[in-house]
Amino acid sequence: MKLLTTLLFSIVLIISAQAQEYKLSLSEAIEAGLKNKIALKNQQLSVNLAENEEAKTRTKNLPQVTASFDARVNTQLQTQVISPEAAGGSASSDPIRAQFGTRYYNVFALNANQNIFNPNIRYDKKINSARTALERLNLEKNETDAILSISEAYWDAAFKKVKWETSQLNYQVAHDKFLRGQTQFNSGTKLKIDLDKEKLDERTAWQSSRNDSSQYQLAIRYLANELNLPLTATIELTELTEKSDLAVPSIAESSVANRVEIRTERQQLAIYELSKSKQRASYWPTVSLFGNYTLQQFNNTFDPTDGKFWSPFNYLGMRVEIPVFDGLLKQRNKQEFEYRIEQSNNNLIQLTQQISYEIQSAQWDYENAESNYTLALENYTIAKEILKTDLVRLEAGTILPVEAKNSEYVMLTAQTNYLNGLYQYMLARLRLQKALGVVARK
Repeated sequence: MKLLTTLLFSIVLIISAQAQEYKLSLSEAIEAGLKNKIALKNQQLSVNLAENEEAKTRTKNLPQVTASFDARVNTQLQTQVISPEAAGGSASSDPIRAQFGTRYYNVFALNANQNIFNPNIRYDKKINSARTALERLNLEKNETDAILSISEAYWDAAFKKVKWETSQLNYQVAHDKFLRGQTQFNSGTKLKIDLDKEKLDERTAWQSSRNDSSQYQLAIRYLANELNLPLTATIELTELTEKSDLAVPSIAESSVANRVEIRTERQQLAIYELSKSKQRASYWPTVSLFGNYTLQQFNNTFDPTDGKFWSPFNYLGMRVEIPVFDGLLKQRNKQEFEYRIEQSNNNLIQLTQQISYEIQSAQWDYENAESNYTLALENYTIAKEILKTDLVRLEAGTILPVEAKNSEYVMLTAQTNYLNGLYQYMLARLRLQKALGVVARK
C-alpha cells in the first residue's frame, strides 16, 4: 500500500511538472533564473558563512567566562617530610613525616579573561570583513554571468521563435501558391514544369518550417535549463524587442574600474596586504586581564551542602605575552604575502589590459552589428516593395514568372538577413554591456 501511494504521488508530481506554464518577459526570466540557480544560492551561502566568521571574530574581544566544579576523593594523602629543626628538634633526629588534608576535596571556580590588546584579533577582524566583501563581489560576478547567459538564451529563443513563425508564414504562402497552381494546371493554363517548381518551393518551405520549429524547441529547452525550470515546462516568450526599444550603452557610462573582475582582484589584494600587516603586528605583545573566584571544601565526609567547611579565595591579574622567537615563521609568512601581493598587482595589470581590449572589441562589434542591422532592415523593406510590385506586374502579364520568382527569392534572403541582423545586434549589445560593466536586469 505504501509503495502504491508513493507511486501515485510520483505520477501526480510528474503530471504537475508537465502542466507548468510560464509566460516570461526578459526581466521576469532573469528574476526567475537568479532565484532558481543553485550556484547563486550556494554563493549566497558563502556570503552568509563569511559574515558568520566575521561575527565569530568579534566575540574574541568579549569577556570569556568559565565555571567549573571538581569533586576529589583522596584515596591516599601525599606525605610531607618536615625537618626536625622546624619542629624544635635536633638535626640528628629523624625527619617528621606528616599527611595534611581531608579525604574529600570539592572546588567550585569561576574564571574570567578579557583581551585588552591583541593585534592578531585586531587584524583578523579587518581580514574577515574584507573576505565578506570579497564573497559579495563573487556573488555579484555570478549574478552578472547569470544575467548574461539568461539574456542570451532568451534572445536566442525569441529569435528562433520569430524565425519559425516567419517560416510558417512562408510555407503557408508557398502552399497557397501551389494550390492555385494546381487549379491552373487542371484548367490547362499552367505547365507541368511550372507546377513542379511550385511544389518544390512548397516542400522546401515546409522543410524549413519544420527545422525552424525544432530549433525553437531546443532553444526553449535550453532557456528552461538556464532558468532551472523543469525541462517539460511550457514557456511562452512575451518580449520580442525591436531595436528601437533598446537603450544603447555608452563607454562614458562606465570604466575599467567598474568591472567586477577588477574590484574583486583589488579586494583580494587588500586581503593580502592586511595579512602581511598582521604578520608584522604579531611581533607586538598581547595584554589581557584575568580573574578567579573559588570556593573550596575540605571534609572527611562527602557533603557539598555542608556550608561550614566551604571557604573562598580569589585573585585578579594582568598577563603580558611577548613573542620572542618562533623559528622565523612570521618572517616566512610575511614573505609569502609579499609574493601574493606582487601576483595580485600583476593580475590587475593583465585584467586592465584585457578589459580595455574587450571594451574596444565589443564597441566595434556593436557598431558593426548596428550598421548591419540598419542595412538589413533597409534591404528587407526594399525587397518587400519590389516583390509586391512584381506580383502586380506578373498578374498583368508584363513580366515573366521567373522574374517574380527571383524577386521572391531576394525578399526571402533579405528577410533572413534582417532577422539574423536583429539577433546579432541584440547579442552585440549584451556583450558591450558586459564589457562596460553595466549589465542590467532588464
